[in-house]
Amino acid sequence: MEGRRFLILAALLLAATSGCLRAELSASTEEAPALVPERYLVHLEPQIGQGDYEGAEEIQVRVQSPSRSISLNAADLEVFQATLQGEGLPVVDLRVTPQPERQMLELAADDVVEPGTYRLGLRFRGKLHPDARGLYLIPSPSADAVGTAFLVSESGPNAARAVFPCFDDPEFRATFQFSIRVERSWQAVANVPPLAEVPVDSGSKIVLFNVSPPMPTHLLGLICGKFGSVEDENGGNRLRFLTQPGKEAFARYALQTSKQLLRYFEDYFGPPPGVPALDQVALPERSARVVAGWGLV
Repeated sequence: MEGRRFLILAALLLAATSGCLRAELSASTEEAPALVPERYLVHLEPQIGQGDYEGAEEIQVRVQSPSRSISLNAADLEVFQATLQGEGLPVVDLRVTPQPERQMLELAADDVVEPGTYRLGLRFRGKLHPDARGLYLIPSPSADAVGTAFLVSESGPNAARAVFPCFDDPEFRATFQFSIRVERSWQAVANVPPLAEVPVDSGSKIVLFNVSPPMPTHLLGLICGKFGSVEDENGGNRLRFLTQPGKEAFARYALQTSKQLLRYFEDYFGPPPGVPALDQVALPERSARVVAGWGLV
């Protein structure tokens, strides 16, 4: 029953979206890449009480030279299903061979994968870490704090591979669309604003985000929890500061300063790229790492 429900939720993401190791496909690092990722659809289902999560993703890839295997990055993840489907072709199961010492995953096909556009489907499991790596938990700073935890994805070089399997190389720029299942009382923020929130049961919902601009994996960010917020706008784009509930007053100065700085840098560098909002999130002090992504800090 749990597996059936998970497949339905993963299908919801796909239906809603219809309309440093080098990730490689048996290619020399001195040549043009034999495979290029173009689009990611990623669905995550954290299980806070169990300290882990499950995920499903579809990566649209462009294969540029024939091969029997695909290599991509994965760290501390268990990938238990991999499929490949080309345009007008049947779905093909791939053999999964983890290479943990290289933080890589090899996916092998029985027949040669010819050049063309394919959909690479993956299902996987990961741990919710207690420290700042991969997808990790930050407990509430005090017993009387509202909420129980903050769920954060680490940003930075080689970090995305510990959250979901990907071609974790700054050479590649693809679009990303995430969805995540969280408690109904939680907010979820990412590089782009949410597109929709869908109730699942009395206690949880799925937050589906808009499609991001093309970006490298090291700029991705995702943060979930109970927040208070103050917001403004800058040039028509939303500017928001999220805090622990009850601490919104402390964020007002930071919000106004951010607005002044953004105007200065926009005058210097020109208009911002296609990110419609900037969320800045103040996490508890015990969080030692900074999540600095595109549209999310």
